[in-house]
Amino acid sequence: MTARIATFLRDRKVRDVFWQAVATVALVAIVWFFVRNASQNMVKAGMASGFNFLWRDSGIEVPFNLTGYKPSDSILALLWLGIVNTLLVSVCSIVVATVIGFTVGLLRLSRNWLLSSLAGAYVEFVRNIPLLFFVLFWYFGVLAALPAPRESLNFLDVAFLNRREMPRLNRHEILNYLLDNP
Repeated sequence: MTARIATFLRDRKVRDVFWQAVATVALVAIVWFFVRNASQNMVKAGMASGFNFLWRDSGIEVPFNLTGYKPSDSILALLWLGIVNTLLVSVCSIVVATVIGFTVGLLRLSRNWLLSSLAGAYVEFVRNIPLLFFVLFWYFGVLAALPAPRESLNFLDVAFLNRREMPRLNRHEILNYLLDNP
């Protein structure tokens, strides 16, 4: 009988399962210890845990709204608005990037030397510039240069370009924030 047990314990598969079980139990014990400790410390400090804050009024006004959100709605509604706005911006960005990429790709394959060279120069120029530079360029170079709402650029009374709702931060504050919060 002991020979069977010894043979059973010498089997590599049995040992592997045994050590995996030991590691799993140890991991569960460590997680349980930290969660219990954090819970007790939060109770002693009078801090609430959980997701009850999601049903409080947000009080935040959002200028671009697709969901009918109002500042008196809950934080959960604000979270949903953020998800919807992010999805809309993502879809628009994907479409525009696809159109630009397809157009530049076709121009690069063109037999016309000028079009092919311009597309190649564009690709080489854009490829070597960090993304942060593009973000700063569009923010400070393009959006900040737009006129105030009363002097909006008018396109056939259909679209207007202005710098409404831009935060009042100067470039030094933004750069300091970006450097301090990697």
